[in-house]
This record gives sequence, C-alpha cells and structure tokens, in this order.
Amino acid sequence: MATMTLEELVRQLALVHGAALRCVALYGSTARGEHISRKPDLNVLVLVENIDMEYLRREAAVARAWRESGHPPPLTLTVAEWRTSSDIFPLEYADILAHHKIIHGALPPERPIVRREDLRLQLEHETLSKLLRLRHAILANGAEPKALLDMIENSASSIMALLRLRSWRLAVRQPRIARHDKSSPGEAA
Repeated sequence: MATMTLEELVRQLALVHGAALRCVALYGSTARGEHISRKPDLNVLVLVENIDMEYLRREAAVARAWRESGHPPPLTLTVAEWRTSSDIFPLEYADILAHHKIIHGALPPERPIVRREDLRLQLEHETLSKLLRLRHAILANGAEPKALLDMIENSASSIMALLRLRSWRLAVRQPRIARHDKSSPGEAA
C-alpha cells in the first residue's frame, strides 16, 4: 500500500483547487500532541473558496489515496461554510480553533465563534449517544473481554474529545466560546 504524505496531499489539493485553495490545516489528536492510536489517523481541514461537482470529482481521487494511507478523508468546506456552521459542529470547531497546525495558506481572519449553549447541547447528545452505543455493544457481545477491549479502543478518541471539553477552560489557547449573557460579542469565555 502506497503511503501519501501530508506534503503530497497538499500538493495534490493545490493541483485540484488552484487559487481557490485557501487553507489546509492539521487538527485532532496529532495537532494536540495526543495521538494514541496505532493508526496514522491525520485529520485535515481543507478550506476552499467554492466547491462544485468538478472539484469534488477531482478531489475524490486525492481523498481516496489519503484514505488508503490510513487517514480519514479531508474535511473540505467552503470559506462561507467554515464561517457559518460552528453552531452545527461546535465541539469540532472548538477543537480545531484551539489546536491546529497550518500546513498551507491561512485560516480566514474572521474566525467562527463557538457558543456555550451549542457546545452543551452537542456534548449532551454525544455523551448519551456514546453511552447507548456502549450498552448496545455490551448487550450484543456479552462481557467477552476481547470484544470489550476492542469496543473501548474504538471509542477512545471520541470519548477523549468529550472529556477534553472540560479542560479547555484551563488551556492557554482557548477557542472563542461566546457566552449567552450581556458580554460583548467578541468576548471569549
């Protein structure tokens, strides 16, 4: 299996998107210095000016090669989507904003604001979903040690993301998290 490097990924994305490629950023456990899996698993954010079917068709071959190298497909968003969807993915945005490494270009200067109430709602949803999936897996597989170990290993990174939310308030580089009170709009939590 051929292994695509991060540098090769950026080179291929630049060929696909040309001047429309605004930013390629590494995020997730590797960007935070917390990579625990045996798999490479590099998470990459790709911001482009626009996306159409032709760009998707051409980027699909690049994403396939990246995936075959053991990584999740790039998270490709338009700059407009990046600016306006932090309420839909607040946990992911808070993580990306707090811990990322720019590989190419730059994040737009107008950064999304992650609201506390959106974080709380996603945290509750994700936590209960994980609990229900774990219960379901235990009921489906019984208490067999190997199955339980596999289940815990496969859930580790997502559970760590949920637990990390509490540590962000203590971190030096906090994401911009808006309060739902009378504080000024740009004030961080």
